[in-house]
Amino acid sequence: NPVTIMSYLQVFWLPSAGFFLWFIWALWWIFVLIPAFKTKQSRMVLFVLSIILFFLPVEFPSIFCLAEFKDMLIYFMLGVVCYDNKELFSVVVSRFPFSGIVIFAVCVIVNQIYGSNEVNLYFIPAFAGILMTMQLSRIVETKTNADHIKWLMQLSASSYMIYLFHTTFEGLAKSVCHKIPFIANGTNDASFIVGAVIIISCGVIVPVLLHKFVLSRTRVTRFLFGLK
Repeated sequence: NPVTIMSYLQVFWLPSAGFFLWFIWALWWIFVLIPAFKTKQSRMVLFVLSIILFFLPVEFPSIFCLAEFKDMLIYFMLGVVCYDNKELFSVVVSRFPFSGIVIFAVCVIVNQIYGSNEVNLYFIPAFAGILMTMQLSRIVETKTNADHIKWLMQLSASSYMIYLFHTTFEGLAKSVCHKIPFIANGTNDASFIVGAVIIISCGVIVPVLLHKFVLSRTRVTRFLFGLK
């Protein structure tokens, strides 16, 4: 996915220079749609419609990332439904604390054995992964002390910025790592691990710092990025 001057213009209607920015458009369409559904019941209807849309055998165009919007609305709406019914999901998470982990592990094993093309399970592990995340979050919350919770809450507050900017800073770190001979020319596991740690760390740490020390400091940036 070579980057040219035209790529910077194309990102306004296509996920140009690689599909790293598709989620910006997908979220934009979702945020335009969601306010029209103001009640819990109507949002449940939209969740059902998102499931139908997900399985609809129609190819949406790639322009404005409509195809990604079609496939990703279901996961966003699952989060909305979980929040609207958080008491019910809290019971599920607490009574079946490892169900998401087990389902996710089974799906991964089945896909490894039979292959993802033969066994179409990408829908199930995605939902299981969301449930697993909620369960792990609850376990961490109950097992950590106040100091750790404070640190985790800071990370949680920055999670949206990590989501938006991780590929930007990972790409920057990757371009730098490719100039380091040990990482760029390395063929062993050690060089790969070192490069992966540097790249992933930049994708997490830099957005956290950006959120804490830059974006949350001014009214304009808080408004632009929907921060409190």
